[in-house]
Amino acid sequence: MLSGQNYKSNQFSLRIDEVTSLIKETESKFKNLDKSLKKQFPATSRNSPIYLSMEIQYGEFGEIIDRINTAGPLFKKNGRAYEKLFGGPFKRMDQITSEDEEFPEVKQLANKIESIITSVSEDLSHVGALENFLIESLRRSEEVFELNKELKKEISSFSRDVERSRKIVNSTESRFNDASGWLRNYPVFNEGEAIRKDLRSRYESYSNNQTELQNMVKQMNYFLSGSANQGEEETVWELFDQLNDKKIQIISKMVSFPDILVDQVEKLEDNITRLQKIDINEVSKLTKIKLFENNYFIQSLFPYVIRLSPESDHGYIRNWKLLNSGENVHIGYAFQWFAFAATLLVIYFVMNIKKKIKKNG
Repeated sequence: MLSGQNYKSNQFSLRIDEVTSLIKETESKFKNLDKSLKKQFPATSRNSPIYLSMEIQYGEFGEIIDRINTAGPLFKKNGRAYEKLFGGPFKRMDQITSEDEEFPEVKQLANKIESIITSVSEDLSHVGALENFLIESLRRSEEVFELNKELKKEISSFSRDVERSRKIVNSTESRFNDASGWLRNYPVFNEGEAIRKDLRSRYESYSNNQTELQNMVKQMNYFLSGSANQGEEETVWELFDQLNDKKIQIISKMVSFPDILVDQVEKLEDNITRLQKIDINEVSKLTKIKLFENNYFIQSLFPYVIRLSPESDHGYIRNWKLLNSGENVHIGYAFQWFAFAATLLVIYFVMNIKKKIKKNG
């Protein structure tokens, strides 16, 4: 508006064109966001915490689009009526003043057009913040999707490692128990037992971490497609950040576990080897057994184990298991396989000599 007393024929043309262009641009942005939102959150996921965290802003953006869409027809209707008051192409006025008879009507139309432009401009002023919020929320929700997918792959890999580690730990524990069973009540047993307990504790922690990662996948699925409790949408990103930080810590621990497992198993293997080669007289000194028998102080360990006879009529069933086969069994196996190898070598030479004899006739 130039002044309260004058109106130009092209007074609103440029402003209407600019606002109309902004409306089309805003509609295009909303369509793209709407498409992305519906792709990430189908109808079945519309109650999830992440979707609800952006539902208000998405709804406000949609309401703005509905309102500004009505501006186009109003611009056309009032704009044409406004221009008509300035006459046709052969009798056209550049401006209308308060002295012209068309002044009251042109003033009324000018006020309507100004009101529409003001209303649309007010709506458009909120679009930037809403758009940025929704774009960032969609980016973060995509991050959750990708993180969830990646975590499932890592869990699959860790599951194989956990099962492999379980077999190694169980096998090593079993051999340790076989080698140390007869020394269980003596101090010499304690060192290996401490290593065994530490190995078992680390494995259980490893297994528990894998379970925790599986629970994280469920939690992320819930964020993306679950049915949120009241108010959860307000804290969903804070909870996700905490979950992601914890995931990073757990993954770091799980990646380092195989090396720790190898180290602990080697320690326990060394202890098993020492127990299998144990010197009875040396153990007698180390254990420092203190017993009283007929008021005499005994401090020695004998090279045998006293057991109840299986033929006894009293007590529990006794099916004694040999705890340590000794090194003779291993030497026997080694000799057996070397003998097989030597036999095959002899057969090889004999067969080749026979072939040469037949060939030479």
